[in-house]
Amino acid sequence: SSKFVEKLTKEPLIITGIIIIAFSCIYAGLTWVWEIVILAFIITSSTIAFLIPVIIKYTSDKIEKKYENGLSKFVLPISTLLWIMISFALFTYIGDAWRLLYFVAGGINIVSAIVIGLI
Repeated sequence: SSKFVEKLTKEPLIITGIIIIAFSCIYAGLTWVWEIVILAFIITSSTIAFLIPVIIKYTSDKIEKKYENGLSKFVLPISTLLWIMISFALFTYIGDAWRLLYFVAGGINIVSAIVIGLI
């Protein structure tokens, strides 16, 4: 199971996620059809929701190897706190129609964090 986590936290997964986000945003920007915009929003939010725990795990591993004085234990709580504050700010300002999609992205984030944290 530790090999599975190592495979998840490699750079190609992060690069693939960034490419998916970029292409979905560019395609939605070029077409500007509401169905495509909503689909691009779902793809982007799902990708970001999956990548946040992967990036946290990846940076925690990198910092833990570099610093051995216990600073790495602060990475996950600080990242989680920042994610909660950003999520609260976004949830406050988005409209009612987008909140369902935001809950879907949050659910994906929670599930992927549990999977990456427990495996």
